[in-house]
Amino acid sequence: MQHRGQAPDGTFEIRDSCTSQKCPIWCLTPMLHCVSSHSLSEGTNRLSQKREAGMRRMLIAMMVPLVSLIMVAAGCGAGHEPSGGGLEGVRWTLDSYSSGGRTKSVPQGASVDALFERGKVSGRSGVNTYSGPYEVSGSDLTIGRLATTMMAGPPELMDLEKEYLANLEKVATSEAGADILTLFGRDGARLLSYSKGKAPALTGVTWNVVNYYNGKEAIVSVTGGATLTAFFGTDGNVRGSAGINDYSATYETDGSRMKVGPPMIDTEEVDGNPALAQQEVDYLAAIQLTARYEIQGDTLKLFRKYGGLAVTYQKPG
Repeated sequence: MQHRGQAPDGTFEIRDSCTSQKCPIWCLTPMLHCVSSHSLSEGTNRLSQKREAGMRRMLIAMMVPLVSLIMVAAGCGAGHEPSGGGLEGVRWTLDSYSSGGRTKSVPQGASVDALFERGKVSGRSGVNTYSGPYEVSGSDLTIGRLATTMMAGPPELMDLEKEYLANLEKVATSEAGADILTLFGRDGARLLSYSKGKAPALTGVTWNVVNYYNGKEAIVSVTGGATLTAFFGTDGNVRGSAGINDYSATYETDGSRMKVGPPMIDTEEVDGNPALAQQEVDYLAAIQLTARYEIQGDTLKLFRKYGGLAVTYQKPG
């Protein structure tokens, strides 16, 4: 509410009950509202703020597509970022490898593969077999010093083996899909490319025993001209000859893990040779210690809980 009155200096003033601001006499012009200089200033500020807000909205609307475009361009130009994945528990077959900065395909007929499991990588490297430790955390992969057998082979396969094993020890990251595994160096360069290999058949083969754990901290070969065998059926039973008698037992597998139940003697043959009788007892005890199995080429190995060998079998040639 406004109140009109004459000031002591003879001028008129209008006092606003809200602002108590003075107005000069020209505010009294008929048909015009009295607007103080303070009100004019506030109106100007509000108008300026509205204009600034409008400009900001316009700039934001213009910048969003530009920022999106920059992000897309940056994504397209960015280096490869490995994503890790499930590399463990799969037999990976090598398809190509880095050689002197170029990518080479594995020659036809060469056998090179890798199995990563429980901190140990193993496989065939062209001529020999190899194994060694590894550590994995997300996409980061570190492979330790590798041990190999010491057989000689054709020069081209020996060269392949040398480069393959050297590349393995340079690996820093991995990217595993359902059927493909790629290993990269510290600089992001692709070193090794694998595809999912077909799992060697455990079942449907009569495996011949080569050697076994005798329970006395020793691996011994089959003696006395005896033939010890194992046939793993698809029905969850393993059957074979223990040298004197036939036997059967249940077994279960989960990936590379295996558990063999107590063997049952299916025949009651008696042999007067104590060495053969002891061999039978030791072999049947050894297969019950199985915790894991591994097939490489024509060889089947059963391992004990902490990694020691239980039995080695060979596929008949």
